[in-house]
Amino acid sequence: MSNPSSTDEQNRLPKDGIVVQTMLQEMGITNYEPKLIPMVLDFMHQYTTDVLEEAKLYSIHAGRKQVELEDIKLACQNWAEEHSTMPSKDVNIKDEKENSPYNMSSTKVTLCIMDYTIT
Repeated sequence: MSNPSSTDEQNRLPKDGIVVQTMLQEMGITNYEPKLIPMVLDFMHQYTTDVLEEAKLYSIHAGRKQVELEDIKLACQNWAEEHSTMPSKDVNIKDEKENSPYNMSSTKVTLCIMDYTIT
């Protein structure tokens, strides 16, 4: 575990690493693995690169030479959807139907009056 108050660690960190370390401190996180800050920095860099590259593609597709805020918003939304770990609403509904005690997919109902079977 790492203690963010060590001056040796602060001297080795880049400026962005010190910002991450300060954020952790403000959140009350005082003990963490030494690999955490470089991992967060790597994630931040990759996320920013992905979003800006996609925003650039959106602006080109729209026929603009300059990226606008709407391009970045759309790229952020798309990135979040692509990297979401939550199942989509369709999957939840499908699972609910399959696990429902009233699941009719494998039940046969016999209509006594007409003598027909519904499957």
